[in-house]
Amino acid sequence: RSLVQHLQSNTPGTPTTENVPDGAGDNTGSISETNSVSENVVVIDKPQRSKNNQLSSSDNDESEHLTLLRKELLAAKSGFDYKKVKYKLEKHLADFPNSIEAQVLVDKAEQALGTLGSEDRRPKSGPAKSGLPQFQWLRGHSVLVGAAGAIAVAVGIFPLIAQKANESVIPAAEQAGPIKPQIDNSVKPADYIAPDMVQIPAGAFMMGSRNEARDERPVHKVTVPAFELARNELTWAEWQLCEDDAGCNKIERPAYFDQIDAMEQPEHPVVNVDIESVDEYIKWANGKAGHTYRLPSEAEWEYAARAGSGDAYSWGDAIGDNRANCRGCGSKWDNQSTAPVGSFAENPFGLNDMHGNVREWVADCWHDSYLGAPEDGSAWVESCSEDNSRSLRGGSWSVGAVSLRSAFRLRKLVDNANDGVGFRLARTLP
Repeated sequence: RSLVQHLQSNTPGTPTTENVPDGAGDNTGSISETNSVSENVVVIDKPQRSKNNQLSSSDNDESEHLTLLRKELLAAKSGFDYKKVKYKLEKHLADFPNSIEAQVLVDKAEQALGTLGSEDRRPKSGPAKSGLPQFQWLRGHSVLVGAAGAIAVAVGIFPLIAQKANESVIPAAEQAGPIKPQIDNSVKPADYIAPDMVQIPAGAFMMGSRNEARDERPVHKVTVPAFELARNELTWAEWQLCEDDAGCNKIERPAYFDQIDAMEQPEHPVVNVDIESVDEYIKWANGKAGHTYRLPSEAEWEYAARAGSGDAYSWGDAIGDNRANCRGCGSKWDNQSTAPVGSFAENPFGLNDMHGNVREWVADCWHDSYLGAPEDGSAWVESCSEDNSRSLRGGSWSVGAVSLRSAFRLRKLVDNANDGVGFRLARTLP
């Protein structure tokens, strides 16, 4: 038996707290839940998936997404900007492998990265104290705004698309020349990165687990309205902008940061965030975007993590190999560091890293059981524990597989911050 189960059997009614090493003694990598039958999960309007397990999308969906990526490429001003949009374009190509325009845009991003190299620096206003690579904000002749940007798209990109449609390879002599960046201190750095939000369909599910800790019982039916949840945990790239804009206090970079390639660091999830830090970011982001981002409720989080499954994990009752980042998960990051967001296969709702990588704060305060819990998917913020604690969900890179279960809950004080704790944003649909 794991240490958690041992303590529960000898201390009746004891919830899982920060005093119990999460996942200690777990060697099986497999948890069988008695509520893992298909009748326990009812998903309304579940997204349809194609034979290759990709979410089906209309041509309009692709066109709208590609338009956003094209604008982001035109607005790129630094090596990191180009790297980030190239990463998004490659994920778009994975969903739409026949998209000629997306391939052309990937080529343009690669050209820009090849020209910029790795000599990124921050503005002269001074670098933030961070382990992230320093940025130099640049503007090339193709980085335009307003009407000029529209002209650039029309004359610079669409001819290449037409040509690509008629030729399998564009002759080197006819390819557009590389972007030649020029330093322009009047150009301001991007001050906000909009999160990639996924619409989670409305549905009902059985929350909790019958054969685990008391704080996961009683198993109860919850009906969750449709809402939006960020595809990824918040990254250092997103957090850094808040720090640079004085919207967030600077937080300590984790000790493992020195082991990570500087160009990869921005894509790792932010850690060492307590609830105060999370609230700072949400307030800042809402002011920038005019949205109402928030933390997900605990019910929303578990519903999204299960993604229609009644098993321990969204893919079954066994942790498997290289499906997540945890101690014993079989990935190259296990018990070493976080992984870049989106390093593993997404779940059926299109979400990344709901199991492992970093634990995630939720909006609910802590309760020792689900007795009296809301059944409508809302956050439970009444009758809270006296020590001002909350739940953390999802497990992290340094704990065992048992802690990555969809139903697993961990109690932490709101001022807790360590290198395994992060968060992701949610948003209520209009």
